[in-house]
Amino acid sequence: MEMHAFHSDAQPLVDNPLPDMHEERVDTDYGKVKVSIYGNRGKHPLVTFHDLALDSESNFQNFFQFVSIAEFTEKFCIYNINAPGQEVDAQPLPESYEYPSMDGLAKIVENVVDHFELQSLIAFGVGVGANVLLRYALLNQRRLDALILVNCVANTAGWIEWAYQKVI
Repeated sequence: MEMHAFHSDAQPLVDNPLPDMHEERVDTDYGKVKVSIYGNRGKHPLVTFHDLALDSESNFQNFFQFVSIAEFTEKFCIYNINAPGQEVDAQPLPESYEYPSMDGLAKIVENVVDHFELQSLIAFGVGVGANVLLRYALLNQRRLDALILVNCVANTAGWIEWAYQKVI
C-alpha cells in the first residue's frame, strides 16, 4: 500500500477550473510556495491560509461550496496560500530544509502579499492558518480590512492541554 500526503481522490476547489483560476509558485524567504488564485485580480483580495496537515484546496472546499465560487469571485479575488510542502502535488522537502516557525509562516504570507502588490486585503485563516494570519496582522495592521480567524489559538499549548489531547 502506497502512502500519500493526500487521498488519491482529492478534489480541487471547483470541479471544472474557471477561466479566471490559475496557480503561481511564489518565491519567499523559505522557498517557493504554491498560491491558487480564483477570480479577477482587480477585485478585493481575500487571502487564505490553511490548517495543519491540510492544503488550501481541502481546507476551504466546504466553505466555498456554500456559495458558488463564481458568485464569490464577483466581489473578491481569492488567494489561497499553501505552506511549504503542503499542496496536493508537493514534492518531498529536502532533508536539509528547515521548516519555518509560525513567525516564518507569517513572513511567507508577507512575501506573497508583497509579490502580488496587495495594498489592502481580507485575511481568512483556520487553525494553524488563523495563528499565522494573526501574526501577520500584528505586523501589518494597515493592510488588513478584515481578519477572519476560525479555531485560532494565540498561545502555545501547555502540558495539561497536551495530556488532554492524548487522552481523548
